[in-house]
Amino acid sequence: MEQGEGSGSKPYDEIWSKLVPSNSKYSDVELWSDEVEIHSEVKASSSEKQGWCKITRNSDLCSATLQNKSLNVISVDGTDVPTEDTIMINCGSEIIPGPVSDGYLSYRFKVMPMNESSKKVLKISLDSDHAKCSICLNIWHDVVTVAPCLHNFCNGCFSEWLRRSQKKHASVLCPHCRSAVQFVGRNHFLHSIEEDILQSDASLRRSDEELAVLNSCALIKSPLVINNGKKPRNKRARSMPDEDDNVAHLSCAQCGTEYGGFKCNQNTVHLQCQACGGMMPSRTNIGVPQHCIGCDRAFCGAYWHSQQVTRSDSYHTCAPETFKPINERTITRIPFLAHEKNRHEQDITERCIRQMGKTLQDVVSEGFTKLNNREIDRTRMQLNHKDMITSRTHLCNDCYDKLVSFVLYWFRINLPKYHLPVDVAQREDCWYGYACRTQNHNEDHARKWNHVCRPTRGGEQGVNGEGTDMESLEDDFKSLFIVPSNSKYSDLELLSDAVEIHSDLEVSSFEEQGWCKITRNSDHCSSTLQNESLDVNCADGNDVSTEDTIIPGPLSDGYSSCRFKKMPINESSKKMFKILLDSEHVKCSICLNIWHDVVTVSPCLHNFCNGCFSEWSRRYEEKHAIVLCPHCISDVQYVGRNHFLHRIEEEIRQSDYSLRRSDEELGVINSYPLIKSLPAINYRKKPRTKRSRAMPEEDNYGANLECAQCGKDYGGFQCNQNTVHLQCNACWGMMPSRTNISVPQHCIGCDRDFCGAYWHSQQITRGDSYHMCALKPIEERSITRIPFLAHEWNRHEQNITERCIWQMGKTLQDVVSEWVAKLNTQEIDRIRMPLNHAEMITSGTEICNECYDKLVSFLLYWFRVCLPKYDLPGDAVQREDCWYGYTCRTQKHNNYHARKLNHVCPPTKGGNEN
Repeated sequence: MEQGEGSGSKPYDEIWSKLVPSNSKYSDVELWSDEVEIHSEVKASSSEKQGWCKITRNSDLCSATLQNKSLNVISVDGTDVPTEDTIMINCGSEIIPGPVSDGYLSYRFKVMPMNESSKKVLKISLDSDHAKCSICLNIWHDVVTVAPCLHNFCNGCFSEWLRRSQKKHASVLCPHCRSAVQFVGRNHFLHSIEEDILQSDASLRRSDEELAVLNSCALIKSPLVINNGKKPRNKRARSMPDEDDNVAHLSCAQCGTEYGGFKCNQNTVHLQCQACGGMMPSRTNIGVPQHCIGCDRAFCGAYWHSQQVTRSDSYHTCAPETFKPINERTITRIPFLAHEKNRHEQDITERCIRQMGKTLQDVVSEGFTKLNNREIDRTRMQLNHKDMITSRTHLCNDCYDKLVSFVLYWFRINLPKYHLPVDVAQREDCWYGYACRTQNHNEDHARKWNHVCRPTRGGEQGVNGEGTDMESLEDDFKSLFIVPSNSKYSDLELLSDAVEIHSDLEVSSFEEQGWCKITRNSDHCSSTLQNESLDVNCADGNDVSTEDTIIPGPLSDGYSSCRFKKMPINESSKKMFKILLDSEHVKCSICLNIWHDVVTVSPCLHNFCNGCFSEWSRRYEEKHAIVLCPHCISDVQYVGRNHFLHRIEEEIRQSDYSLRRSDEELGVINSYPLIKSLPAINYRKKPRTKRSRAMPEEDNYGANLECAQCGKDYGGFQCNQNTVHLQCNACWGMMPSRTNISVPQHCIGCDRDFCGAYWHSQQITRGDSYHMCALKPIEERSITRIPFLAHEWNRHEQNITERCIWQMGKTLQDVVSEWVAKLNTQEIDRIRMPLNHAEMITSGTEICNECYDKLVSFLLYWFRVCLPKYDLPGDAVQREDCWYGYTCRTQKHNNYHARKLNHVCPPTKGGNEN
């Protein structure tokens, strides 16, 4: 199907008619607007499209008026229509753009019946990343949704994940957020969106072979309940005591026991803490926050602290430090995600703070003060309800890190250049600024350019011309821009098809003037310039192509020249998908209106308005033991806000304002106690009286501790209930987080936590109740064989290196020690070192085993690069260098290629080095 080109009237959300050609090899011409100029094929012998008529819909909605816009005589049901004349056409009318004897096509005018046009066509700005499976990183195929976290995956991908998880682990975790999965089911609503996305962009379709593999793995046909827990074992029967101790097994402290004047009843709705997994009652009538305002997730730390409840064996509670006001928090190190995880920019910020004689806490506190005084623009703040955040707001640890990162961005933006270290003060800004994705994987690029700046190319804050048609942003997202020859003037980014240019004309003046109009041509690579000033514009002809020079006036009068350039495609741009959505599928079955703040219930995965379902569940719980889905009357186990569908909901309202509700109606819905966290849980049956289990003779709580200093004093330190713990990434044991000691607890090469050095300093050896691992300085390590990942896993190059070392009469340890010494004296360029904080690594640095292997591989690369050719084995001397050098991917799967060419060299084609 192809769409007729509208002439300015507002398009409908549905097709009201179409022109059907008599020759089936040509596409139908769809009419979406009341007034449409038809551009289509007119001759069977030519595929060229021409504009030949204009069709205007009549008020009876069943007929239209055709106006001849071509030089030929158009025939309508045998009646000739000369140029510029009009005629009424009805459903079934035959239209011929010219004489049949000359080979002109015949079209049949067809008015769409109501049952075919009932679906609304909505232009939804949908980022393709939001519709991707996080396992295979492709658009969903036969999409399924897991609960309670409501993340979406391919059926085949998650089925395979489920099979492997159940084989190795007691519980199944969500691949996206690592929360426990309780239910999984096919999501039919998202399945229709998946199909429409693939129809709108065929390049996103997978091959038939790949789909066949996915379908063969797919196991989920209906909602599936996943039993999480330890695998059953044969146990001896327990003795049956006479008294009931059901209360001891409740997960909420106030279920069965009164604290702070409150006790849960059978109708109390509970929230699950996103930090410890414990339960707490949902209470909206107290002044203590239960949700983080930055992410809308539930946290119990502040609530239980206000109720003076401490952690127990029978229920989980968080420490107050996990959820506390901003002004009560302290920070000692820059968050890992600051400056878009660019370690070079983080190091620069750290050095700037140190040079100014301040601490990180001082800078962050000053930033929070400016935040309170509304001195900082909050547009880039990556938190919900950002306008409501003050220094007294309660935030979780994750949101606090995001807020600190935001404050440090503004600290760097407003920092004068003379406060920057000398070696970075002269760096130029990256075109894409903080939005640059290359900085995350290219160390050289991250260090060479300044990324703490606003984007000027392809970003969201470029300097724009005054466009007249912003809808053209849909067209492939290929923009153009004009670069002035004098770098002190800003570039002009052309974000629409027709742009009137207002900029500085003369070098001696900063006054902006309108001087030309640029219209993008159909090839998207060139444009037509129209002079709208009193001076003569100098350009390379009327059509302006890439790299053309434009001069607004005579150079002798001081006019500045500009260079016309094509904007590279911004890979992070959102794609516009035209999705056919039946309005009945996006309605709440309680209020029968379009969703408002949509929530999803599981396991049935039906969707409702937040306020509607909250009121439904409140009323239902007053009369029944369980809550049923209003749509299918099945048991509801979990309910949570669905952020993906919330984006769909917002786009629907923007595309059709008639679907918006009145402010009064929204006020009523918002007055109900809303579901804020993801998920809000605890719709379950009333507790039944159970026989209690036999109590053990002694408390064995201490035997199950994972941290050696929890419950016992070692090295003058013992953990308390507020101690924050770190989990070792090698043995998964726990250790207290202590920033006031000189012993490292993090590997500087990967920023992961390791417990070996800490427990060694505390003189603690491995025990049954806790785990420990090794973390040693580089100079204390020994190595006897080349790491598997050396030379990009190329076994031929590893063998050559091994033979070189043997011919020189040395051992691998000798070579590594020599090059570690060169590392200390800064004789090696560290650009290719695949470790974080590469500039800070010396022989005394304590790193983990994986980072040590990466470091050894890096040193062996330099050993080979600096090795004279006469020290190489005879069969390796005459090999030519591979064009792609160490970046070559063919060497990993093609043994002949890996052996024939030398890959221990910098790339000369297609690589990332100059």
